[in-house]
Amino acid sequence: MFCQCNHNPAFPQTSRSRVERSSAYGIAVLLALVLVIYLYPASFVLGTSGSFDQGDSPQHVSGWLLFAADDWRFPLLLTQRFAPPEGLPIFLTDSIPLAALVFKPFAPLLPEGFHYLGLWHVGLRFGQALAAVYLVRALGARDALSAFAAVGLALLWPANLARIEHTALGTHWLLLLGLGHYFRARHWSVFKAATIFTVTTSAALLVHPYLLAMILPIQIAEAVDRSWRIRKWRKPATGLAASLVWLAALAFVMGYFTAGSNLDGGFEIYSMNLLAPFCGGDILRCIVPDPTGGQREGFNYLGLGVLIAITGACILSWRHAGSALRAHPALACIMIGFVIYALSSRVWLGDWKLLSYKIPYPTTVLTETFRSSGRFFWPVGLLLMATAVATLARSGRRWMPALLVGLVVVQAVDTRSLLQSVQAHASQPPLYDFSQWRAALPAIQAIEVYPAFGCPELTKQPYSFMQRLAGEIGATINTGYLARSNNTCEAVVDHQPQPLAAGRLLVSFADAGRFPQPAIISQAIAAGSCRTITLRDQAVLMCSNDPGVNWDALGSIVQPARP
Repeated sequence: MFCQCNHNPAFPQTSRSRVERSSAYGIAVLLALVLVIYLYPASFVLGTSGSFDQGDSPQHVSGWLLFAADDWRFPLLLTQRFAPPEGLPIFLTDSIPLAALVFKPFAPLLPEGFHYLGLWHVGLRFGQALAAVYLVRALGARDALSAFAAVGLALLWPANLARIEHTALGTHWLLLLGLGHYFRARHWSVFKAATIFTVTTSAALLVHPYLLAMILPIQIAEAVDRSWRIRKWRKPATGLAASLVWLAALAFVMGYFTAGSNLDGGFEIYSMNLLAPFCGGDILRCIVPDPTGGQREGFNYLGLGVLIAITGACILSWRHAGSALRAHPALACIMIGFVIYALSSRVWLGDWKLLSYKIPYPTTVLTETFRSSGRFFWPVGLLLMATAVATLARSGRRWMPALLVGLVVVQAVDTRSLLQSVQAHASQPPLYDFSQWRAALPAIQAIEVYPAFGCPELTKQPYSFMQRLAGEIGATINTGYLARSNNTCEAVVDHQPQPLAAGRLLVSFADAGRFPQPAIISQAIAAGSCRTITLRDQAVLMCSNDPGVNWDALGSIVQPARP
């Protein structure tokens, strides 16, 4: 179903083509603006919404705040304000390192507590729209109506809307851009293709490694298909090798090699159900079971508008499917590989396990590193959407304009609940007043949390709050919730907190069970140095003997600690 692009960008463009291009990208900007205004209140854009106080968002915000308050170090993404003295790179907090590197030089000029996650959400909506036009035009559909359909379906992409709580992983426009590069590269030199792909993969690495793992295979497919097409392999291979060397050097400088594989497994858990692309909207209302308990990561509903578009494109172009696949054999293999990986080694159709097989040892390094396998269907779905729109638009049928507009309308109706959910999430009032915490803990320079994060029995939310608090008050913190952690429960139990001292805040999540209260904390409670702080529905013990601590500034959430 891949389209053959007949337009060569190297040819001089007529005034009509320039008008078409301007109209297409203008439509993208306009539709993205409408969606941004509909979804996001000003508080969300400015980063003060309560949506950044829950879920994984405090983790993302904390990485930036700790990084911004620290000096420049090597590797460049390292901050010693998290887990000092060794420190940790902030890609472990999914804090969008690309944005952190851009904003860090201006950190002294930014408002207290500023973060860029809300702004990034706005940017990714515009990026999604513009990249959709870029891809569909690369597929040969260059008119304004094709742009409208592609942009509308891309902005209403369920898997993208569902990533409201994970800003970095919602940057799907990089995937659209990578796919667009593949089809446009037919008219580029090897050097130009390698350079443009390298810029995109570098950006993907610095946004989230999962995006790199999806775009890099597309670049490899372009080099292989180019070699097959021109019957020469040396230049494409050299360009690809140079790109890989650059990425390796960039990863080293940024510190990505300091993180190992995730030892907790999960490849078979965070997978995609075979029903996922077909269920999840408001119109058909079918529900995908979750037999593994983690297939939410494999949420890949295409939307009814996209499903209709794919069906129509298949009906119109089935005779040409073989020639299209022969023109793009490596890309087709990569897409099939993405589907197989997304399904994992345990393939589910609803609650029915169709297939189970063992992953050989060398491959487990990959599956432990990228264990959320269900995400790898994203580029497949986006390619199916764009090629379907391009195929329909290029068919020349009289009724095609009405169909393309109707597809966007159907997609909007089908994703209505998801849109409302995003809107409600973005509109939540703040859960915490960090100005109160700054007033209560003005002299605190270090926060130590016991036990250190790493055991599955302990929930992530209190740790996320504490690392966010450390960033807000300008303190260091010894532990926190990370994207991956190799801590063992035995190591956590063996660790004992340091004695109280000026400038230090000791926080305990211990209980009478597996993690009994250390003697230092019991002594601090007896000395009256501790308070019980109620964070939403959870009580946290905080201790400090610093004379500058003003517990009264926190109001009613503070109670005296009892032995």
